[in-house]
Amino acid sequence: MSTRKFNKPLGEAMKGAFGTANGELADIASEVNALANSLAAGGLLGATGDEMYDTLSATLVSKINLLSDKMNEMRNDVQSAREQYEEAERRARERFMY
Repeated sequence: MSTRKFNKPLGEAMKGAFGTANGELADIASEVNALANSLAAGGLLGATGDEMYDTLSATLVSKINLLSDKMNEMRNDVQSAREQYEEAERRARERFMY
């Protein structure tokens, strides 16, 4: 049996950190898209420009979005853990009430 407890303040801090990271990653993806669009508009011509555009707009943005999704998933996992912990505490209290 586990003796670990959910630390509510740390859990809330983790949720906030994951939410902040998710927002910052969205900003980064937007900036990378803007850079890729600058390249596509003629910022860097030729095969190198095309390759950089493809790498930035497809590969890098895709990976950033995956990481952003993971941050959101982890935020939801922390919330779920808190809810489960609170439900377990509620059920335990009910057992000892007369």
